[in-house]
Parts: sequence; C-alpha cells; structure tokens
Amino acid sequence: MSTRSADSFLEENTILNDISQKVSRLAQINMMLKDLLPPDLVDHCHATDLEQGCLVLTAADNGFGMLLRYQTQTILSGLRKNPALAGLTAIKTKVRPNEPLPAEIKKPLPQKLQPITLSQQASAALLECAKNIPDESIRHALEQLASNYKERK
Repeated sequence: MSTRSADSFLEENTILNDISQKVSRLAQINMMLKDLLPPDLVDHCHATDLEQGCLVLTAADNGFGMLLRYQTQTILSGLRKNPALAGLTAIKTKVRPNEPLPAEIKKPLPQKLQPITLSQQASAALLECAKNIPDESIRHALEQLASNYKERK
C-alpha cells in the first residue's frame, strides 16, 4: 500500500475537499469573531455554518443568544470588510445549550441540583404509577426516576 499525502487524497475526493474547505473557512470566521464580539461573548458563541451567504452563529444558552442577536448588525458589518465575506447577506443565531463548554468554564452542579435518592416507598409508588402510563417515553422516565432508590444505611 502506498502512502499518499493528505492533499493528494483531498484532490481526488471532492466531498472531503469541500468539507475541509468549509471547516477552514469556519475556523477563519471564528478567529475574526474573537475580534468582533464583546469579551463576555467570545467563549460562548461561535460560527457553525455558512451556506448561501447566511452565517449561522451558535450561542451556549439563551442569555448569550440574546446578547449575540443584539450584536448581529455589528458582526455582519465587520465580517463584510473581509473580501472573502463581502457576499455575506445574513446572520442566523441559534442556541445550543447542550453543546459542551470549554473545560475551564464547566462548573459542578450546585448542591441542591445534585442527584437525589428516593425512599423505597417513593420508588415503589413511581413504579406502580408507571405501569398505568400508556405513553412509553413517560413510562420509561418514571422507571428511570424510580431507579434512584438506594438503601439507606
């Protein structure tokens, strides 16, 4: 088996080449965003897609999404100054709260939100209730909740 360079492989495979170019373009846009975004938004917002002149920016939660929406026109004007992005026509903002945050931002849950353990009686009541639920997803959720029962020592 011969070894080929990644560049020669990408030249032969147009789909991978397109993906590679898109990732590079988004990385460049994210670098530009660091200069355009207010410091409190930099770690919580990033470009996730660019199709047909519409840039999609993703925020870590609703609060950052709202702040990002307020900055849309400023960001659009700043990005259009780059000749490669002169054709940018719109910015769409999305919120993706389950997206992993950088390690330094992650914090443990407050004590009141830590998983709870149920008594045997509460667990049994949940399981009994689950038996009578026709909706499978709700029944499964109740069974999962009932599984939080732990023997108290």
